[in-house]
Amino acid sequence: MIVFGIDAGGSNLRVTKLDNSKIEQKKYKTGINLTAVKKEDIYKIFNVLKKDFGEPDVLTGCFSGGGHPKRIIFLKEILEDIFKNTKLELMSDIEGLHKAIFNNNKGAVVICGTGSIVYGKDSNQNTFRAGGWGHLFDDEGSGYWISAQIINKSLKYRDRIHGYDEIFEKLLEFYNFNDIESLVNLQMEKDFKAKISSFTKVALSNPTPLVDKIVEEGTKILYEKSKIILNKIEEENDLYLYGSLFNSEYYLNKFKSKFNNFNLKVFNGEIDKILAELIIV
Repeated sequence: MIVFGIDAGGSNLRVTKLDNSKIEQKKYKTGINLTAVKKEDIYKIFNVLKKDFGEPDVLTGCFSGGGHPKRIIFLKEILEDIFKNTKLELMSDIEGLHKAIFNNNKGAVVICGTGSIVYGKDSNQNTFRAGGWGHLFDDEGSGYWISAQIINKSLKYRDRIHGYDEIFEKLLEFYNFNDIESLVNLQMEKDFKAKISSFTKVALSNPTPLVDKIVEEGTKILYEKSKIILNKIEEENDLYLYGSLFNSEYYLNKFKSKFNNFNLKVFNGEIDKILAELIIV
């Protein structure tokens, strides 16, 4: 049996192909967030994937922005057209992460990368979520949100209603712009979410007073969402963390400082590989 495991985040897509004892893996530098991606772009990346790996018997995968059934149905119709003889098992990114860590058992997880969300499952298999409502309305504390907040403040500085912060110079240097007004053109980029989010790594590497204030606000909201989910599932010990922002020691410590007597664990496993292995088992 040939199985594909897919982990599609807002900035990258990872695939694991299991063919009995043989394993192949690849990372595509393209994001699939179902709240923003276009139909033709999904066709494009999965046709490339099919050309690289062939057609599986089973495709199991988790997708950023897949938290609403309507978006999963939208994706399923496309994949059924590309992989006509493949059994599909599709879920949101947070459901896939939870399954990879807990395999349907009780537990809570936080994703904080391009976007952010908290998700938990109790001992009776009831599921709960907080956040993950998309970049226009939510995603506090995420890479996109932090960069968008910095850009927002830089434009306010340009309009003389906000003070100066040296992060504005780094912002222009990073995007190779000569003036703050040009930052608004980022909205016209094809992969605008990934492009905007990419600056957060720079901002976190040497945080200025403004960056520190923004990160403090974002991690506080993410903490509050986490506590809501932990209380709902009656979890008193562990919380798993996943996503690029938790690779930043500064950001991780900011988030951890808000929890007392709680064990926070950063998960570094390969979700695509684990999901594929669960099908084989």
